[in-house]
Amino acid sequence: MYPRNSILIIFYFSVLLLSACSERIHDYYAGIIIDEFGKPIENVSVKEDLVDKYAGKTTTDKNGFFKLKAWTLQGLILKKDGYITDTVAMVWHQAGETTKYSPLITQDSSKHELKKIKGKELKFLHQEFKNKPEFFQISNPKFNPDSLFGIWQTDENNGFKIAKDSFYSLGFDGNRNMRYTLNFDTLNIFKDDYYFYRKGIIKKLESDNLQILWNDNELLQYKKIK
Repeated sequence: MYPRNSILIIFYFSVLLLSACSERIHDYYAGIIIDEFGKPIENVSVKEDLVDKYAGKTTTDKNGFFKLKAWTLQGLILKKDGYITDTVAMVWHQAGETTKYSPLITQDSSKHELKKIKGKELKFLHQEFKNKPEFFQISNPKFNPDSLFGIWQTDENNGFKIAKDSFYSLGFDGNRNMRYTLNFDTLNIFKDDYYFYRKGIIKKLESDNLQILWNDNELLQYKKIK
C-alpha cells in the first residue's frame, strides 16, 4: 500500500489543512482508558485505524494510560477481551463547518470509556401504572441506603452501580442508565420509561455482601466492588 513516509506526509498535510481551527492538536495520541465505573483498564490494545503493516500500536499500563505516535488522523481502535471494541474518530465536522478533535489527540490525560460486553439477559415486567413512579424515591428502607449505594457484581460482566440519584446496569443490551425506587425491601428498576421494570426483594445486605431475589425467581449473590 503506502510507505510510512507517505503516511507522514498525509498526516502533516491534514494538520495544515485543519490549522485554521484554533484548537491545538498533538503529533501523538494519549489518554486513560477506563471502564463504566471509572476504573482504569490495563492491557487494552490501542491501534491506529490503518492496515496492520502501517498502524502504530501500544497497550495501556496499569493506570489505563497510553501514548502513541500519531501518523494520521484516521482514528484509534481500542480492544480488549470482555469489552466492546471501540473505534474512536480523531476529527469530525459539525454542521459541515466546525472542526472538532478528539481529546485523545489534543490532551495528555483525557479519559475514554470502554463498555463491557453484553451480560446475562435481564427479565423485565410490563405494567401500565396509573401514576408515574417517583423515581429515586426511598421509602421506609429496611436496610441503610448508604450501605446499598456502590458497585455490586455477580461476576465481571454482570451487576450494577446504584447511587442516590442513579442506577447503572452493567452488561445490559440497551440503555444501561436506568431509574429505581426503593420501598422497604423492594427495589424496582425501570428501563427507558416506567412501563418496563425489574422487581427485586433484598434478602440480605451485610457489609460487602448483597442478596436479591428478582422477579424471575432468581436469587443472586452480589459482591461489593471497592
